[in-house]
Amino acid sequence: MKKFKSIFAAASLLIAATFQANAGVIAYTVDTNSDNLLQIDLLSGITTTIGATGFDDIEGLAYDFSSDILYGIDDSSDKLLTLDLVTGAATEVGALGFNFSDMGVSFDDSGTLYASSDLGDQGLYTIDLLTGAATFIGQDSNTPFGLAFYDSVMYAVSDDCASDDCVSTIDLLTADVVELASQPVDLDEGGFDVDANGNFWLVESDASTVFSVNVNTGILTAGASIDCSPCLLYTSPSP
Repeated sequence: MKKFKSIFAAASLLIAATFQANAGVIAYTVDTNSDNLLQIDLLSGITTTIGATGFDDIEGLAYDFSSDILYGIDDSSDKLLTLDLVTGAATEVGALGFNFSDMGVSFDDSGTLYASSDLGDQGLYTIDLLTGAATFIGQDSNTPFGLAFYDSVMYAVSDDCASDDCVSTIDLLTADVVELASQPVDLDEGGFDVDANGNFWLVESDASTVFSVNVNTGILTAGASIDCSPCLLYTSPSP
């Protein structure tokens, strides 16, 4: 589902902000108008264009540190992709076999890639890195649009919670979601990720601000403004 928001921020956020560099916390995202891969410094808000992906609607990114490969999911074609961090070009791995939309994507510490689809074929899935094929795990009424794995726990953000918008954990065997805290910001979709130091980041698709997230309290602290347009939706960790 292609989004045309005014300004953003995070993109394909899955937020990919997971690398603490001297310049700041570096994240990657895909601009949903130009379909370019971008690099974002989440502390300063500075964005740098890397290059065209060649795909129409990449909405999920996750970085595999064991292989140094950035993976993405294209919402339009429902395919798993790899992305070149030097040129931005995306290469097809294979079809998911399901209709994914507004998804969260994250690796666990064993190298398994998980994806949640908030719309379309809703639920939690594992993704085969060799074929792109998705395997359905289960579905909770609170389906997240953002995933971030840290310290043996998969965290999630959703706009379908009992409290409307929330931070939660998700059981990787059953897909059951446990709400941790409600969010004070009205969430539509956006990017959510955790850096190497355990700091969680969020950019909401209608906002132009990067937020740090306290996953225990749900409190969001506003940080840098994003100097790119339109709004980026999801991001993924930087190597």
